[in-house]
Amino acid sequence: KGEVDRLCEALIAIADEAAKVEKGEWPADDNPLVNAPHTAAEALAGYAARKGLTPDYIMPRMDEPEVFIEEAVAVGLKAIEQGVAAEKLTREELRKSAEFHIGRAMKDRDVRQKEGIVKLPK
Repeated sequence: KGEVDRLCEALIAIADEAAKVEKGEWPADDNPLVNAPHTAAEALAGYAARKGLTPDYIMPRMDEPEVFIEEAVAVGLKAIEQGVAAEKLTREELRKSAEFHIGRAMKDRDVRQKEGIVKLPK
């Protein structure tokens, strides 16, 4: 199956879980939705804390690719742990893949900005 199919299936499953809460089949304060791991948020918070929070730096910026790489690795490892990953990769393999794909996306963004395809905010 393709990634879009998996995404659609996941969204349908989440909607079904929300319906069970709405119908009272699951308690509002103890169900898969509220108990879901918040891996991405935890990775983001951990990165920010390691960088050192200040009044001027309360969260990572968009020009810090390392935060996206760390988040991707953390989410990938959680997906493997939960048995929902399409592939089972090691931490190192996940990191290498994230570095490649995020680096490529950032280079693509830079080219698009340079060529005026994507306008920089004023």
